[in-house]
Amino acid sequence: MPPTNIINIGGGFKANPLFDEIGAPVNDAIQEFFPGDKSFEVMAEPRRCFCETAFTLVTDVLGKRLRGDKR
Repeated sequence: MPPTNIINIGGGFKANPLFDEIGAPVNDAIQEFFPGDKSFEVMAEPRRCFCETAFTLVTDVLGKRLRGDKR
């Protein structure tokens, strides 16, 4: 099997106070499964890791149009 160069742990991490706490379990798992091995990089995909919800919109529906059988 070829050597591991990059370990991708996925994404979807939210940018909130818990974000800093994610690092500890990740580091623990790396030490458990790859003890002393420094020959690879760990990558987290950006997705929500670097962007967050900008706002929430709340609105009222004033009316609804019917077109034939479609609603």
